[in-house]
Amino acid sequence: MRAEVKLTLEDIINFNTNRGNRNIANRFLNITGKISLVVLPFALIGKYIMNYNISESMLLVLVSIPILKFVLTPLNVRWLSKRTMRKNKILRATQIYEFHEKGVKIKIDEMEAEMKWSQFQMIVESKEYFELYISSMQAYIIPKRCVDDPKELGELMKAKKKEKYYKM
Repeated sequence: MRAEVKLTLEDIINFNTNRGNRNIANRFLNITGKISLVVLPFALIGKYIMNYNISESMLLVLVSIPILKFVLTPLNVRWLSKRTMRKNKILRATQIYEFHEKGVKIKIDEMEAEMKWSQFQMIVESKEYFELYISSMQAYIIPKRCVDDPKELGELMKAKKKEKYYKM
């Protein structure tokens, strides 16, 4: 089985966003952002229409959290992803992966590597990607659109990394 990958900026943004959403701190920020969006209208009505004693600092917090989560975080992810693509020649190169029973042969420009399945810390399959982690912070990103038969590849990866294969 083979995949010829040419990553796009959107691939990197999606990877960084999805990876970030798995982080416990981002999950907490996501929940508090949604709660703030629900509570904010009631706080504004209470303060300005019902004349309840709600502090300005509380309103500022209720406004700031959703802005941080739903505006600034996506902008920051996009900016960091653009910078990463610009600086990382390997991400811009065409990457060729050949999957077989013993592992994965990876060709990027003039570089070539053979990796055994045991060398991957874990494999994550999401709706759009296979992520082959070589460390907790580094992964090979393989968009499913670049694979002839994603289902077959997913089955091969799952068979080879049973205990470290995660489907999101």
